[in-house]
Amino acid sequence: MSKAEKIRAFFNYDYEEGNAEAFQACADKLDIGLGAAYVKKVFYQARKKEREMGGESAPNKIPNKIPDKIPDKQTWDERQDSASWEYKGYKSLRTLEEALQFCEVDLEVWQVERHVFNSWDVTLKGPDGKPLTATNYQVKIWFKPKEDFRTLEDIFAEFVETSKGMSPVALAPKTTPTDCMLEVDIFDPHFGKFAHPAETGDEYNFKIAKERFEHSINTLLGRTDLHKVSQIVFPVGNDWFHTDNFHNQTTKGTPQDVSERWWEQWVNGCSIAIETISMLSQIAPVKVPVVLSNHDWQNVFKMGWWLSEFFGNNRNVEVDWQPNPRKYFKWGKVGIGLTHGNQERMADLPNIMLQSTRKIWRDVNYMEWHIGHHHREKRIDYKTVDEIQGIKVRVMRSLSSTDAWHHINGYVHNMKGADAFVYHKKEGLINMVSVNM
Repeated sequence: MSKAEKIRAFFNYDYEEGNAEAFQACADKLDIGLGAAYVKKVFYQARKKEREMGGESAPNKIPNKIPDKIPDKQTWDERQDSASWEYKGYKSLRTLEEALQFCEVDLEVWQVERHVFNSWDVTLKGPDGKPLTATNYQVKIWFKPKEDFRTLEDIFAEFVETSKGMSPVALAPKTTPTDCMLEVDIFDPHFGKFAHPAETGDEYNFKIAKERFEHSINTLLGRTDLHKVSQIVFPVGNDWFHTDNFHNQTTKGTPQDVSERWWEQWVNGCSIAIETISMLSQIAPVKVPVVLSNHDWQNVFKMGWWLSEFFGNNRNVEVDWQPNPRKYFKWGKVGIGLTHGNQERMADLPNIMLQSTRKIWRDVNYMEWHIGHHHREKRIDYKTVDEIQGIKVRVMRSLSSTDAWHHINGYVHNMKGADAFVYHKKEGLINMVSVNM
């Protein structure tokens, strides 16, 4: 006989007797090997089923005595990406809402993934010696980390809608026309990046990133003769954000250490861009090339388009938000190319610049590429054809600290800082100022 057949063979008698102990004894004699807890569970579930069908239970023998105080058992198991809560006891928990209120889980952090409710009646001997039916409850809830119900597209749409017309109509700043243009390059800020000093020897989070950024922009402007500047170029992008989605991953899906939620990165990063561009536009007209980058390709594009909407009424601000990864601008006999630097071979950049927009370079004598990505300062000169004296490739520094992965792999000790360049329409680069961290 199978285990189930043996149970059915003697269950009717022992069940009619209402005796769980006899049931267990029969199981032992037949060598079924049932545990006491399992026996009682089968026994009482069958009695409950009979009562539900209109039959009468047989309280001939009551095996247990109800204690004065029924102990409840709760367990909470929390892990990095999941958690579970289990309750066993006599408290009536029949709905998910009742269970969540009882366990006091933080629903700002966790959301329910699935849940199970069980209950069964047990006939026990009450304090007065008479039969007493009590209901056992078992509840188990599995949780996962809560994800914001709004997607990045939702937040982006809200920003665009609410920002229309927010930028005031600005008058042109009172600047004396000059032949000088200022380019402010604060590359690779990685807003939202996290570095712990115990792991890397240096600390980095959004608060520190913002402080370094503000210190850099103010220092660079303070070291520049702004009265001689009639145009400002302020590139944004270049790993402006540390991640590109709510999984805290780069555009290609590489996980990152972050100091804040994905939407906080985007909102706070956009706010810094707005504040900086607004300030610069009070000095001189501002061109804002949006440079797409490997950590935040989509986030930077969305920010660029939104900036163009926000400053739509400000004739002092021109945002180039187009998805072309390489941006160019010309100032007299000066030609500048901007790209993040993670896609192209550095040696190919001069030829890319000449071939992509050769028409606008005919009367240009000074050509440069300004790239980021590498988080270090470097300059390479390339000789080209006769009419071009040379093309420089400048690798810009980063303000951000080394995170755990880069520290483990030995990418350390790069000098943190930012630079600004003053170009003359006829003479090319005439001044460069720097700030070091």
